[in-house]
Order: sequence, then C-alpha cells, then structure tokens
Amino acid sequence: MRHSLILFFLVLTLSCVQKTKAQNADSSVDSLKTIQTTTADSDESSLTVDGLYEFVYDNNTETLIENHYIDIQKVNNNYVGYYWGTSDEFDEAREGYYPGFFVTKMDTLVIKDGVISFTLDVNADDMFDKAIPQNIKTSNKARSAGFRKWEQMIRYQPKRYNGKFICKSIEFLNQDGNIRTFKKKKNNAA
Repeated sequence: MRHSLILFFLVLTLSCVQKTKAQNADSSVDSLKTIQTTTADSDESSLTVDGLYEFVYDNNTETLIENHYIDIQKVNNNYVGYYWGTSDEFDEAREGYYPGFFVTKMDTLVIKDGVISFTLDVNADDMFDKAIPQNIKTSNKARSAGFRKWEQMIRYQPKRYNGKFICKSIEFLNQDGNIRTFKKKKNNAA
C-alpha cells in the first residue's frame, strides 16, 4: 500500500511538472508556503496553501448536492483546517437513504513539503440532515443555527487522509484506488 501511495504521488508530481513546463518553463513549486503555477491567460502567479478547496461529487442531482470542502487557514504560523463532508466518508455502503452532512476541524493537520495529512473524527451527534454552509465551522454552531440531527445509524471510526498539493488543487488517493481532487475555489483573506 505504501509503495502504491509513493508511486501515485510520483506520477502526479511528474504530470503536474510536465503540464506546467508546457505552459511556462519558469513555473515551479515552492514546497510549504507557496505553490507557483501558470495559467493560459496570465503570467506566473503565486498561490498560498491557505484557501477553500472543493471536491465536486460525480452524482449530484438538482435536489441533492454532496460536494465536500476543505478550508485551510494559517493562524499564528500554524495551519488550521475544517472539513465539510457527508456520511459516505464513514459509511461502507449507503443504500436507500440520503447521506448525513458534517463539519469538523481537521485533527492532526500537517502541511509540509507540498504534502497534507489529517484525521477526521466524527460521531452520530456531528451528522445533520442537510449540507452545512462554509460559514459554520462546528457541530455546535450547526445545532444552534437549527440544523437537525441525521437519524441513520452507522459505525464511525476516525479516518486518516494523506494527499499532495498539485498545481491549484489537493489530490487524495482513495482506498478504492481512485483519485479525489479538491480544486481551489478561493484564497483566504490575508
């Protein structure tokens, strides 16, 4: 498994480098604080790691949006992160019911050398029956805002994530071998 992750990150890094070189030979990645990228219609730009990232769920419908979000902030020279997601992160197979939605602080968050790792640890009291907006960053605030508890019973166990900053996104390798890409939507205000 470890070799698969190393190979995955190596392939992703090489593909990003080749793409970036094709756009501008002077682009580079600055490991921790800044990711240098280029775009087709602008000069070289600098992106901080801080910001809001979005994973767009493939099977969204008009009435049910199941996107996930990561918000990374730098506070007193340390990174703090929040994750908005669905019960599918902890549910082995959802059949016949809508997902629960949660927001939680990312535990044991480490960002170093272009790599990100963290743990999500939620329980039944952290799950709600509707998606939680990004201005709400705790389960307690969601309850205070009137969000109702999700009533399904599933088993919750902490889940560890390891990913890599690639160009303007964060990429994670799922347990099923698929890549989950969170694209940067905006930088946090300085």
